[in-house]
Amino acid sequence: MWWKAFPRCTVQGPVEPVPYAHFATHGAVPQKCRRCYFMLEGECTRAIDQVAGYLALDHGPCPVPGSGAPVRILATATQAGGYVPGKCLGCEHLDATLAVCNYQRSRWGDWSRTLDWGDWEPDVPNLGVIRDRYVSPDLVRAVCEERRNDALKIFLATNDGAGFAEALKAYQELRLRWESRREA
Repeated sequence: MWWKAFPRCTVQGPVEPVPYAHFATHGAVPQKCRRCYFMLEGECTRAIDQVAGYLALDHGPCPVPGSGAPVRILATATQAGGYVPGKCLGCEHLDATLAVCNYQRSRWGDWSRTLDWGDWEPDVPNLGVIRDRYVSPDLVRAVCEERRNDALKIFLATNDGAGFAEALKAYQELRLRWESRREA
């Protein structure tokens, strides 16, 4: 999903796979990440305060041609739903979790490639996720614009089983992240 890739990595360097292991995981990470200050346990901390979590490592561009603009995917029994780059829709390498690309899986092992968003940039800031609940761009937009009622409706409509109290708490957490980002 897009919230694992933005803000983009600005560290320059080669992205060829280099061996990496952490506890029971094995595989490779991009060479530029191996000794990067932001890498922690195979994930990236480059915007940890902003997104309240880890971001994916930067594996470089995907060789599959097409648009990086997001396309909405509806939830199914095997997929969480959300957005993927247009070029990933129907691609044989898209993992069922919709979070990673299986292209060159044998080279990367447990640190799969992230989805390639190309030149597309989100028009809302990445405020991360809330306890594994779906945070849509529309929800982020409503939070940033202080449209609390709209944000609550969006959260409830996009997260099955969520209650009003959970939606209100999510709104408050996202609002705090947005305010702290604006102050920085």
